[in-house]
Amino acid sequence: MNHRKHLTRRSRVRRGALSLAIAATALFALAFAASAQAITYSVGTPLPVGQPPTSVAVNQSTGDVYASASGVQTPILGPGILKRFNSAGAEQPCALNPTIEHPAGLGVNPTTGDLLVVNLSSGSPAATAAPATELRTFAAACGSELAVTTGTADTTSGSAELTNVATNHPLQPGQAIEGPGIPDATGTADLSENSEVLTNVSGTGTFAVGQRVTGTSIPANTTIAAIPSATELVLSAAVSFGGSGTGVPIAARTTVASASGSGATLSNPAEASAAGVAIAATSWRLEGSLGNFTPGQPAVNSAGQVFWPNRQGNKFQKFTPWGEEIVEGGFPVTTNVKRGVAAAIDAKGNVFVTSSGTSTSYSCTNTTAGNLKKLHADGTEFSVGGPIGAESVFAGLTSNVTTVAVDKRTGNVYVGRNCQANFVIEVYGPGGGKLAEGIGSSLFAAGVLVYVNQLAVNETTGTLYATDAGNQNVQVFNDTSAKESFSASPVTADSGEVQCNGTGQSCLTSYDKGQEVIVEAVEAGFPFKEWNGGTGSAAACNGSTAKTCTFFLEEGSSIKADFDAHALALTESGRGSGTTTLECDAGPCPASGLAAGGTHVKLTAAAGSGSEAKVSGTGSAASCTASPCEFDLEEDTTLRVIYKREGLGFLTVWTNGHGTVTSDPTGLTCTGEECSGEVEEGAVELTAHPEPGYSFGGWIGCKHSGAEKCTLVLGEEAEATAIFVKDGEKGDTGSQGPTGNTGPQGPAGDTGATGATGATGATGAAGATGPTGPTGPTGPKGDAGAKGDTGSQGPTGATGPQGPQGPAGKVKVTCKVKYQGKKKAKVTCTVKYPKGSGQARRLKWSL
Repeated sequence: MNHRKHLTRRSRVRRGALSLAIAATALFALAFAASAQAITYSVGTPLPVGQPPTSVAVNQSTGDVYASASGVQTPILGPGILKRFNSAGAEQPCALNPTIEHPAGLGVNPTTGDLLVVNLSSGSPAATAAPATELRTFAAACGSELAVTTGTADTTSGSAELTNVATNHPLQPGQAIEGPGIPDATGTADLSENSEVLTNVSGTGTFAVGQRVTGTSIPANTTIAAIPSATELVLSAAVSFGGSGTGVPIAARTTVASASGSGATLSNPAEASAAGVAIAATSWRLEGSLGNFTPGQPAVNSAGQVFWPNRQGNKFQKFTPWGEEIVEGGFPVTTNVKRGVAAAIDAKGNVFVTSSGTSTSYSCTNTTAGNLKKLHADGTEFSVGGPIGAESVFAGLTSNVTTVAVDKRTGNVYVGRNCQANFVIEVYGPGGGKLAEGIGSSLFAAGVLVYVNQLAVNETTGTLYATDAGNQNVQVFNDTSAKESFSASPVTADSGEVQCNGTGQSCLTSYDKGQEVIVEAVEAGFPFKEWNGGTGSAAACNGSTAKTCTFFLEEGSSIKADFDAHALALTESGRGSGTTTLECDAGPCPASGLAAGGTHVKLTAAAGSGSEAKVSGTGSAASCTASPCEFDLEEDTTLRVIYKREGLGFLTVWTNGHGTVTSDPTGLTCTGEECSGEVEEGAVELTAHPEPGYSFGGWIGCKHSGAEKCTLVLGEEAEATAIFVKDGEKGDTGSQGPTGNTGPQGPAGDTGATGATGATGATGAAGATGPTGPTGPTGPKGDAGAKGDTGSQGPTGATGPQGPQGPAGKVKVTCKVKYQGKKKAKVTCTVKYPKGSGQARRLKWSL
């Protein structure tokens, strides 16, 4: 055993050296393939927005596409736009409840489909104190706003204090809050351009200092700063209003001014006094403001956590679904993520964020600083070694990067570079290989200086969407790449798993032709050995012992991961009694039926009173003939223990071919290649039952007693073999032979009886009348004339049809058996056909 292990280790060393050479070749090929663009796209019909769009997002469950325009630029356009399209590009109804004036950044919760909308502040590029931006959550398909925090509180009429607050999530400053006795106000007012004072205010509810006010041309997040009179409101806008009007609809929402522990202060006094009032808080504020009117495009993970590039605040933040900022790990990120524009999340939760890396803002004259960063979910960077870390180096992405999107199914990363008319899209595989570039070249138009185009991808169809501020629409690019099949699996089921492209999931059954594929062997308690069985493009991975292998899929391919795990199975049978113990490395063997290579296995079979244990095995246990039996597991192995009862013999029957063997006395019915059982000792008769298409050929080790029967005397144990021969196919019908020669004429037969008198013939015609001669004397009557000769024989009739072919001759089968040890034998059967056929067959097999 020790010598065997030593040889195995040496063999693995040699394979490892070979795998290094293969890996080097694969890396060399990767360097060339990385520069080849393989995935192709066609330009589809743009989605009309009607204003310079600021964001785009896809609901991956429905395929719906959301596009927004903040409505804020220089000069201010007024209310923004939010539109929804289905996957075919048809516009769908979309009316948020309540409406928001400046929808800018968009995100979709991948688990619930809920829509997240960044409501943009309206400060100008020169503004120094723009109000904070809010993030609001709505039901999918542009539904009603969702409460992110719910609970109860005690209220006191005329007081803005809430006490005994008990909620499922902490209240956050800036959240809109509602409940019985917590008033909002609605009404109308007169609005003068370039004025921060509303006049002729009327309505229902209570307007109070600190409330957030919304209305036509009123910037988002504007609050009531003062109330000079019952009909006047002074607002806290950072810039002058963009419009004017009489009777403008307005609404004032009560918000959380501050919160701590079980108390909260509101922006408006309560109207009623009650205990245990149900409360609900909806939107929540993002820290910092959004200068230059361009928001960061947020990303949402499967847990509902929100990642947001705070462009104005020069940091990258993370929030809980209920609006609480997460300050742990590497968050907030304040290094190398300045002026962030977009965030994206891959299937493993890793985060991609675009950044200038400096405090310099993006513009079409200053995009050289833009790059792409890859972070762990906790905000820490991947190890230094490339623009986004050593694990995935995206060549050439050290500059001009503005936006990013990730396809979680394929692992592809979509990167937007430059802006306005120079904006183009590039596609990279999960390992950094460039798959496509120049998408959209010359299609985008120059627009508002401060806008940066954003990206989104439909992960099912591969359709790519990009906002085009200059053309005021969303450009559509359809994936038109050819598909290639791919399969990956472990060599032994349940020994491990094969995942692809960092998705944390099994590989897809097909990818785009030219797709970069990274196969990863995920261990499940068994060490990974090597990749093998690779075909097509994946053949370059064969022999590699690295847990990951990268290739470009150019043709239908497959690969298998070999883990150092072997099947170990134990079966027990027999009419006797006993106790079987199977140990692996001196402990219980795995219930899964798999064990690691090299595991020391010990089998103990203790027979009960009046019983005897029989042990056999295959694979690593092929020398197991008695108990206890010990071996090292090096291949798939089966163990069999039979407890034989006293008075019963142990009979093993081997079958060659297809058929069933039964015994009399009963106790054995064999339908497979080999079966064993206990039969009463003494004379035993076996009967062979061939399956359709087979004939019984004979017995070995059992005396023939009939056409398909044999007898043997069973003592403690015996063996017999039944041979079933496959029936030969019926030959084709032979061609018809030539017509034989006519045989000689036989002797004349006896004269037949005189036939009946024939009918009187017709009277002949009268002869011509001769001249009348003299009348002579009357002569005597003449004698009758002689009989005429017999006519000649008629021709021979046609030969009749040939009769049916006679029966075929007998086929002779002769079998010889040559024993090789106690349980092995070679059988040779010769089949001879009738003499003159020229045919013979010889069949050989081992028992």
